Amino acid sequence: MEFDIYREPRDFTAGEAAVASGVSPALQRDWRRRGLLEEGSGGWVRYSLSEVCELAMMKAFSDGGVSVKSAGALARFTADPIHTFLEMLPGVVAFTGEELTPEEQRAFLADHWAEESLSRYIFTPLPDKDRDASGPLADSYRFKSLAEIEEKAGRGWYFGLIFDLKALAEEIHARAELPLVTYRVEKREGRT
Repeated sequence: MEFDIYREPRDFTAGEAAVASGVSPALQRDWRRRGLLEEGSGGWVRYSLSEVCELAMMKAFSDGGVSVKSAGALARFTADPIHTFLEMLPGVVAFTGEELTPEEQRAFLADHWAEESLSRYIFTPLPDKDRDASGPLADSYRFKSLAEIEEKAGRGWYFGLIFDLKALAEEIHARAELPLVTYRVEKREGRT
């Protein structure tokens, strides 16, 4: 039997996003006032899972000493890998509709994960007094392993920030109410 599988978006309230990301509603309002987050329509703010990942990463960068404005740009750079790492964790994904076997669920998700291509770490070299920082995105790099960072350290990187995107996904997973992602499964019409 063949199926069509549709992702059903989940929205998070400011309170739910605060629990999952660690960014309080008050800090979310401050960041919106400063133009770092989108304003909600009619005064109500809803976040997608990717935006919750961005919030968590903005907080991590900000806590690491990166300006909040730069943290916002960096967070957009990291939301997709965090989201993918989240979907690999138990209980994050739910399937509704037609029943898939556990093997079919794993096969579907494996097609989306491409774990071997995922960058687990972000390294942001910190500028020194003799080097002009050209901006946070130009100076941030994705790596699959810490060994890969060590290998590239010959670029004159003496100090910087390393963020573990998988660990951040695990933190969101531990805080948020599950499931975070729902896929609706429908039997493909005209086929048995």
